[in-house]
Amino acid sequence: MKKEIYFNALGTLNIISVEIEKEDLLVHIVEDIKHLDDLFSVFKEESEISQINRNAGLKSIKVSKDTFEIIQVAKAYGEKTNGAFDITSAPLSELWGIHRGNEEIPSFYKIYKARKLVNYQDIILDPDECSVFLKRKNMKIDLGSIAKGYCVDRVKKKLHEAGVNKGFINFGGSVYTFDKERVGIQNPFKKRGKSFMSIDVVDACCVTSGSYEHSFKKNGKIYHHIIDPFTGYPSDKSLSSVTLVGSSAMLADIYTTAFYVLGIEEGMNILKEDYQSIFVLDNKDIFLSKDIKKQVEAYS
Repeated sequence: MKKEIYFNALGTLNIISVEIEKEDLLVHIVEDIKHLDDLFSVFKEESEISQINRNAGLKSIKVSKDTFEIIQVAKAYGEKTNGAFDITSAPLSELWGIHRGNEEIPSFYKIYKARKLVNYQDIILDPDECSVFLKRKNMKIDLGSIAKGYCVDRVKKKLHEAGVNKGFINFGGSVYTFDKERVGIQNPFKKRGKSFMSIDVVDACCVTSGSYEHSFKKNGKIYHHIIDPFTGYPSDKSLSSVTLVGSSAMLADIYTTAFYVLGIEEGMNILKEDYQSIFVLDNKDIFLSKDIKKQVEAYS
């Protein structure tokens, strides 16, 4: 029996469309994801992330297993990506205001000060206490670059355990397909909903990150939301979108962000997991990994 459910959480519209007997399981899954959103959201004052941020440099905060786990993973991949993926870059993102509707180009001095607060190694985790401490006052973390993928992987696991083998999960563009599904890839140069290519995805996750998602234009230049933690400015590696297809939506979230900071060549050097890739450059050139070419259909 095919069931579809739509709901808002994680700052986006989420869809689960699967063949399932236990319809009540989907209700429980939605409740679970909304609960995680309450824990993870930097926009909710009482979330565990907001509590951690308010107490930066002051004291550690005991958190749920879920919050501890996602931060632990984020810190580990900060190390694996040599700092290209860094959830402590929140002070820089706040300066630019792109997610908050108050976009501005910060002064060099403000960026210099905010960069001093960015270092994933300054997240202190205590597994015995299940607590998180940010080493310096005014440090902040933001899970926006990993939370959707984390939740997709969580739902995928629950549905697999329930015997689901047909359908898909789509959390704001972070997609998992149980069987063969054709997934459209957003054209980064057109309005939302316009694909330039589709890909057959079978029992895998497909995640696209694009500089087009959130941006503003000033003095003829476009500034996007993916901030390079090393410079404090929007990343400048000539990438308009990065798509990765593989086993984990969370890891795809992490690596698509890292590619924007590192560029294609250096990014491929740190991509240890088995992922297929599609890169679209600012000049509209498209690069496909060899193993993905037979699965894609380009549109005119």
